[in-house]
Amino acid sequence: MQLEEKRRAIEHQKKKMEVLAARQRQKLGKAAFLSFKSFLLKRCSSSLRRCYVFSS
Repeated sequence: MQLEEKRRAIEHQKKKMEVLAARQRQKLGKAAFLSFKSFLLKRCSSSLRRCYVFSS
């Protein structure tokens, strides 16, 4: 019985850590997207001109 309880506790902790890792990945992805969006907005100062993002 004790082994079963330990196994459940370990699985619960593992699931909890997976949820935290997924949440962290989601936040990082959102931050990267917003950073890139900000970069594009700064690069394209005028909406009338064509914006070449990757040209020098």
